[in-house]
Amino acid sequence: MKWLPLDPNKDWTSCSECGYSIGFHIGLKREGDRFVVLLHCPHCGARFATGWEFRAPEAKPEEPGS
Repeated sequence: MKWLPLDPNKDWTSCSECGYSIGFHIGLKREGDRFVVLLHCPHCGARFATGWEFRAPEAKPEEPGS
């Protein structure tokens, strides 16, 4: 599925594909040492690229027995 762009000049309060206006689900896609933030419409399934990203936290070793 392709990621649709979001218009930075408009509010992101409703889905531009179906008009659903109760909110988005958030997805995080790992790309190397970063997470990319994506929005998913729970009504129609459209996915939007926000352009937001942040550095992923360092992985901690698992403790024995966990």
